[in-house]
Amino acid sequence: MFSAKGSLPNSLQSLNDRVWKEWYPGEGQKYQRNGNAMLEVYAAGDMQSPDYECGIWIPLQEKV
Repeated sequence: MFSAKGSLPNSLQSLNDRVWKEWYPGEGQKYQRNGNAMLEVYAAGDMQSPDYECGIWIPLQEKV
């Protein structure tokens, strides 16, 4: 799971950019997607708070 902290939608958009433009082209090449689902995870609370936490869950497995 990849996590972000900050108000929505900016924190989640920034996290998506970091995952797919930074992590995946480098470290992410060691993994392959395991399934079609990708989940956005939202905590309870004020989504506009600078302390709000959310995340993205992507099922991955190591490449063989």
